[in-house]
This record gives sequence, C-alpha cells and structure tokens, in this order.
Amino acid sequence: MRNIHFVLMKSAVQENIEEGEKQYDSALKGEVVFSSDPSIWKQDNPIWVADYRARWVAIPTENSAQDLHKIIGTWLSTVEQTGWAIQWPEVDGTKVELIEQLSVLPTWQVTDKKLTKDVLAARLGRANAIKVFTKWMMSESTEI
Repeated sequence: MRNIHFVLMKSAVQENIEEGEKQYDSALKGEVVFSSDPSIWKQDNPIWVADYRARWVAIPTENSAQDLHKIIGTWLSTVEQTGWAIQWPEVDGTKVELIEQLSVLPTWQVTDKKLTKDVLAARLGRANAIKVFTKWMMSESTEI
C-alpha cells in the first residue's frame, strides 16, 4: 500500500451504532482522517477514499484519479461545511513561528494571536494541505 494516499471517513452514525450508544450529536456527520500529512503528498500517487474500518474503499479509475486530484480540496471543503470534522495535520513549531506563518494568510485576524498553540498548529496544517490541493487543481487546469 505504499505510494497511495488515503482519506479515511468515519461516519458518526455507524460509529455510535457499533459502540452501542443510543444518542449522538446529529450535527456531526463524522470524521475525516488522512493517512499522512497531505501537505507532503505527491500528485503522482493515487488517492483512495476509504471507510475508517476498511469495509469499503473507493479506488479511482485512471481517468477519475486525475479528476480526484483536481477536486480534492474543493470536495474536502464541502465535506467540512456539511458537518464532517476533518482532522487536519498539526504543524510543529513554537507559537511565535506558527503566528508568523499564519499572519501572512488572508484569513488571519489580529485576535487569532490569542488562540492556543494547538489550534494554530491545526490551522496551519489545514492551510498547508489546501495549498497543495490548490496547486494540483491549478496545474491540472493549465494542462488542458
């Protein structure tokens, strides 16, 4: 399974059924986890979307693999907006280093300096992953 990137999806409903819980937060549809830090993924490697417990795996065909690389960032943003919690990788560094890197982004606000290091590390991890996905999307669209 080397050189394959995985996006793992864990449904909140299924997880609660398996754990025997009667109630769950219906606003949370589930969780998305990456097999590794997406900011270091290579565009040449396929991306597979899989159930967290590997009950199903969506393996792209040759043609759809290029499409998935092209839309992965948009798809993840949509998933995030519809109630899925995405576990973005956290970037290592001091709080000062994280603030320096985040402060150049258009979404940065001065009040963000008050956030904890963990929150800042996840925000930078998200920004770095989205940057890679955007680069893929732009390189795909210019090749057409």
